[in-house]
Amino acid sequence: MLEICTHKFLFFKRKEFWFYTAEKICKGTYNVFCYSNEKNVSAKKNVLKEQTSLINLKKTNEELFNQINSTFKRHIQRAEKISITVKVDYTPTVEKCEQIINEFSGFASHKKIAWNPRRIKALQQINKLIISEAFYKDKKLVTHVYLHDTSRVVLLHSYHQNKNEEEELRGVANKFLHWQDISNFKSHGLELYDFGGINMEQHPGISSFKLAFGGNVVDGFSYIETSPLLERLIDLYKRLRK
Repeated sequence: MLEICTHKFLFFKRKEFWFYTAEKICKGTYNVFCYSNEKNVSAKKNVLKEQTSLINLKKTNEELFNQINSTFKRHIQRAEKISITVKVDYTPTVEKCEQIINEFSGFASHKKIAWNPRRIKALQQINKLIISEAFYKDKKLVTHVYLHDTSRVVLLHSYHQNKNEEEELRGVANKFLHWQDISNFKSHGLELYDFGGINMEQHPGISSFKLAFGGNVVDGFSYIETSPLLERLIDLYKRLRK
């Protein structure tokens, strides 16, 4: 399980609990449970059932590569031939995180993606953040941002600079970066590679892309625990900000 605190004020703490399975925890004022696997989760209120694709990193590299879609395998091999390079940072600095936040803010605004930059900072502070990047001739094409606990690593964000003329090259680099991430995380002792959610109804293209790497589809449950009064105040604050 992974626990992070994204907001901390005098009488308020917003906490996130990832992969919770009913361990003993110290809750905050506003608690977000992500990909919980509790047996009694049905007793919770407003539970969102989600699906994600998990790749078992205990398999051999050969087994992991063979389970990838044949087209993607060819793209990965092409990336190797044209010398796309990869950099993986397991201990990103505060300055690196600020760079990532600035870059992704522009991408998220363009794509209309809601996200939480405080999560990036909180993960960096407890050394649970990984950033990987793919380059071609020293030019960055794709960036992946992950969180992890001791065994599971989850893709939080995947983004690129908005250069339409590099779309084909970027697509090859993105597949290659995912494969290199899988191999790197395996070598670092992580056991599960989590693509960060799939939804064939809302995001069929992205979901198909993730499933092409051969993972297993599993269910997870997300929900929020807080006082009814605080929940109403937060909802009001969100409406006023629109």
